[in-house]
This record gives sequence, structure tokens and C-alpha cells, in this order.
Amino acid sequence: MMNSRKTISRLRKLFNTYSSWEIRLIILGFLGGFLLLLLPLEYNISKVDSVLTTLATAQASILAIVFSVSLLGIQLIANRYSSRMMSLITSSASFQSTLLIIFTSISFDIILLLQLPVLSEESIMAGLAIIGGFAGASGIALKRYVETTLYRSSPEGLLSEYTSSISANKCRDMVKQSQNSTDVMHPMHELHSFVMSGLSNGEWATAENGLIEFREISERVMIELADSGHLKRTDEITKGIFETSVTEYLPRIAFQALDSNEDDIARAAVQTIFTIGKLGVEHYYPIILSPVGAGLSEVVKQAPEGKEGDTLRHECLSAFSHLLVTAAKQPSPDDLTYFLSIYTGQFREWLERDREVWVYQHSLDGFTERGIGRAHSYTLDQYSAFIATKEVNWRSRTKPIEFDGVGPIQILFSYRKNLSEVIEHILRYYRRNGKWPTYPSRLRKTVASMAKDALDTNASQYASSMCQFYVDLAYIFTQVGEGNIDDWAYELARIKKSSAHSQPVDDGFSKLLQEGMTPALEQTKYNISPSDEERSFFNKIMEIEPSGMDSYEDWVQDFQSHVESHYESLD
Repeated sequence: MMNSRKTISRLRKLFNTYSSWEIRLIILGFLGGFLLLLLPLEYNISKVDSVLTTLATAQASILAIVFSVSLLGIQLIANRYSSRMMSLITSSASFQSTLLIIFTSISFDIILLLQLPVLSEESIMAGLAIIGGFAGASGIALKRYVETTLYRSSPEGLLSEYTSSISANKCRDMVKQSQNSTDVMHPMHELHSFVMSGLSNGEWATAENGLIEFREISERVMIELADSGHLKRTDEITKGIFETSVTEYLPRIAFQALDSNEDDIARAAVQTIFTIGKLGVEHYYPIILSPVGAGLSEVVKQAPEGKEGDTLRHECLSAFSHLLVTAAKQPSPDDLTYFLSIYTGQFREWLERDREVWVYQHSLDGFTERGIGRAHSYTLDQYSAFIATKEVNWRSRTKPIEFDGVGPIQILFSYRKNLSEVIEHILRYYRRNGKWPTYPSRLRKTVASMAKDALDTNASQYASSMCQFYVDLAYIFTQVGEGNIDDWAYELARIKKSSAHSQPVDDGFSKLLQEGMTPALEQTKYNISPSDEERSFFNKIMEIEPSGMDSYEDWVQDFQSHVESHYESLD
């Protein structure tokens, strides 16, 4: 039953390729044959055999032209793009429908030629009319097929034909087959080869169009999989559809575009990775974050030094930032913490290169203010009520064991941990170069904003921990000489005055004076010492602070006095 349905569907598809003129000529042939069979006319059939032989020869010539044109199209596709795309010619409905009408015409011709001795004159003339209709339709079919094949052999036609044949079900089938056989390639492999060929041959428009189709197909397949219920973490086949694209094909296209001095195409490749990741997260497919992060990370690491490489690197880091915020809007995606660690790792390696400060500033602002700052706000909007019900040791350097696997709490710890790591590398860069790769005032405002978001919730313990984090950050940066104590104190006083709850600020100071510095930033303070004042092993064991620093407890008390003074002066 299933096979018969497929056969009917395939035949319907073949018939739909015929033009109106082909159908009209075939109908006219049958109509003429019917009339000749019924009308009482006299016929001269002495030359019918020669006419049939001529028609058969002409049909054979048309068939030869069809195969010649097919061979030409196949050679063009194989030589310029990919040998695996040759099937677009031989398996196309246009090719099959043209062969069908030619073979049918030849078959009628031969049958009539063989039956001439036994058929009546009326039947012979009727058959000749029918064969004439098929012969005329064959000529039109040949013209249509030549035009179609030549169009499909062009970059635009080939791209259009290939992309229209790809669906979510076909992608799943091809990925499943590719996992079991090396003869079947990934469904996006041909598009990857198409774009790479365009770049290699200097056909920039072809490469760009191929990349556009790459993105549009990925979007369409993603939506179809979501609608069909296949977009699940447990579906390894679906994972394979996108993982190969974002970790292999698109980074490779970006590098090839850079080598060809096509920066726009390189950025478009990165934008395609971002689009796939964003759409996946919006359809609650958080598993997409890990391969997308790996793909973006590969581009950041391999991008060359210089303007072109920096531009591409900024594009990747901007994609990281936007994806972080997008993921934070979703219901506790488990992969967010791992994605954030990948994002943080980019700055760990990049800052070690000691490039000029302007190279880092925009991307670091994206990480702090536009990235973690906003993501933190969205997380609190969703889970502040839940967090307020949990007794959590927020002073822990990492998340407490009893809350391992609890998404919202794990994410909040991850924000603080990764922000601390980036701040630590910023301080190391400053110690080596004497310049800031980002504006410390923006760091101050970002952490202050995070503290305010926490103060506006009922999660008082977490709000207190964020205030402690802010105070410790103020201590580190004022010891470096970046901003005086009043700059930091006024900011904290202002958010204390404008927030829904102010008591966590006071509780934070009490906690710092009782238990000392926040563990998340405790090691960071040692990065503010000059390189020739690294701590000795003895100082590390005894936790002796670097020389030249104010006593922590005394500084915290002084800072609290400044905060209270500003708080009282605010209206």
C-alpha cells in the first residue's frame, strides 16, 4: 500500500513537469486519431512505413541529444562543485519526464511499424496521428529539458534545485545513514563544498548565495524538527544535523573567506553559526549551545592577527554575548554554564597576547555589561522566588554540593565565577602592560547593576552576597589606584537608596568583617601586585597579603563609612 502511494505520488510529480503545449499536442494527437478512425475517408498508406521510420530516427536523435545535454550538465557540476550533486540531473523529474515521453513515442512508433501488415487503413492513420502528437510533444520536451538542464548547471540553478530538495526528514535520514556508512555524506556537505568552490574560484556572489541558502535551510530544518517533536536532547540524529555544520563546515568557510580577503562572507559564516544557535535555544534546544560555542571558539582561536582577524574575532564574541542573553531568557538551560565557561575561555587566551587596549575594549564590554549583566537580570526575573526559598552558602567558591544540578543556583554561581576569572585576567594584563583593556568604571557599573537586580528581589541572602562581591571588587580596584573610594562608595549608596531592599547591603558588610573577603575574589587580589612582588611559598601558606595594600578589615570599615555618608546625603 505504501509503495503504491509512493508510485502514484512520483507519477503525479512527473506529469506536473509537462508544459501545457506538450499536453495539448498529445491530446490533439489522440483526438485526431479518433476522428480519423471514425470518419469515412480514403487513405493512401503507401508511404506510412517511411514516415514511421523517419519519426523513429528523429525520436532517437532527440534521445541522443537528451543524454548529451545530461552529460554536459553532469560534467559542469562535477568539475566545478561536487560529484555528489550530479544526481540533481539524472534523478530530476524533468529528466525522467522527458525520457518517459520520448520512450512512449518511440514505443508507439515501433509497435505501429511492426503491425502495419495486419492493421486496417483507418487504424494505421489513427495511430499515425497519435504518434505525430507525441513527436511534437517530444520536440517541446527536448527544448524544455535543455533549458532546464543548462539552468541547473549554473550556480543559481544548481543551488535552487539542491536546496529545494532538502527537508527535515531527508536530513535526518542522511545523517542516520552517514553514521553507518562512509558513502553517505552529511546533508549540508554539498552546500559547504559549493561555498568553498565559489571562494576558491573567485566567484564571490556564488559563495555568498550558497551561504545564505546554508542559513535558510538550517532555519527551515530547525523549525520543522521543532514542529515534529524531534528537537530533543535525547535525539542524537538531530544533534548530528547541526553539530557538524557549526563545528566544521561554517568555521572552515570563515577561514577560507578570510584567506580570499572576503571579510563580509567570513562574518556571514559566523552570523550563520549564531543564527543556528539562537533559533535552537528559542525552541528550547539548549544542547545546541555546546557545539555552537565550540564552533565560535574555533574561529576565535584560529583567526589571524591583524584587522581582518580582529574583526572576525569581535563578531564571534558578540555572538557569544547575544547567545548568553538569549539562553538566560529560557527556562534554566542546563548547557548555559558550560557555554559561559567556553565564552570566558576566549578572553583567557586572548588577553595573554597583550594586544593594544582598543582591540579588547568592545568585546570585554560585551562580556560584562551586555552579556553577564543582562543574563544575570533575566535569570533573577525567572527564579528569584525559588532562590529565596533555598538556604545556600553563597560565599562558596563553587556551588555547594547539595545544590549540584540545581539549574538556577548553578547558573548564578557560574555568572560570578566566570566574571571573576575575566577580571583576574584583566588585572594580569594591567600588571604586565600598565594599561586597562576595558574601562574599570564599566566593570563597576556592571557589578553594581547586578547587585541592584539582586536587591530588588526577595532573595536577601543572594543579594547580600552580590553586595559583598561589589565591595571586594572595590577594594581590589582602589588598591590598584583605579578610582578613589568615593567613586565606588557613591555607586553602592545610590543602589541601596533606590532598591526595594537595603538591609542586605548592611548584612554584606557584617559578613565581610566577620569572615573576610569573598572566596570568588580572594585570589584575584594578588594579581594587583607588581610582577617582582610575587608571593613566596611561605606567604601563600600564611595568606600574607601583598605589600603596599591597605589592611582589608580597616579598608572595609572605612568604605562602609563612605557608603553611609553618601546614603544619608541622597534625597
